[in-house]
Amino acid sequence: MSEDEKNILLLATERKQGVYSPVDMINGIALGKRNLVENLVVKGYLEEVPTEMPGGPNYSSRTIIFYRVTHKGLIQFGPFYKKIWFYFNGDIRNIIISIVTSIITITISILIKKY
Repeated sequence: MSEDEKNILLLATERKQGVYSPVDMINGIALGKRNLVENLVVKGYLEEVPTEMPGGPNYSSRTIIFYRVTHKGLIQFGPFYKKIWFYFNGDIRNIIISIVTSIITITISILIKKY
């Protein structure tokens, strides 16, 4: 990820607005650099959210694409342990949680038997 892309993603995560209109994202945050926003979408840091806007009496409805920061984008500026936890798959997470739970259970049962 380039420095410009990191800056755009950082500004988008700091605002905590949720969904950004194309004007806010491309013209406001990215300062007109549409290709950087598209790169972030392709890499999975931003998500395109198509929204149907109702039409008026003289025109039909239209679809406008809004942008939202994904979980992958939010985790980029988090602590190291959150990044590692995010990159584990669901099965590996379950295995880690079950190992920790079994270690705690064994420790408690040993302590109970001793006393």
